[in-house]
Amino acid sequence: MSKTLKKLTILVVLTIAVVGSILGGLSATANAQSDDEDALRAEVEAVARQLGEALNTSDGELFDTLWLQSDKTTYFPPSQPFRVDGWPEVRQPFAGLLGLPPGAVNVVVRQERIDLVGDDVAIRTGHFILRIRSPGERRGQ
Repeated sequence: MSKTLKKLTILVVLTIAVVGSILGGLSATANAQSDDEDALRAEVEAVARQLGEALNTSDGELFDTLWLQSDKTTYFPPSQPFRVDGWPEVRQPFAGLLGLPPGAVNVVVRQERIDLVGDDVAIRTGHFILRIRSPGERRGQ
């Protein structure tokens, strides 16, 4: 085998080893990132379940712990065309629901989707169904 061919063979093997190493590292990074995103989505889902529980049980204290109580808090109400900014303004529309007897509110979510934007923003969208029973109405009516 000629000297040039040996050098070329060594170069090809070395290149394959380096590329394989890079791809392996990228794959591990992608898997770790995917695991991190899955964990974040699971965390958002858990908080969303707690939010539904707070509304279903009229637990205002639990409800309040699930929100960032800040001027930076933003809410997009389903019944209004504009977003609501600031914790007091976000909290206000829920006051009536939280004032109902426990069990009067039932929250159902269909086609839920959670999108992660950057490191500190999650957007949860879906078809939200809010069932409200009047105080005298029994379950199953």
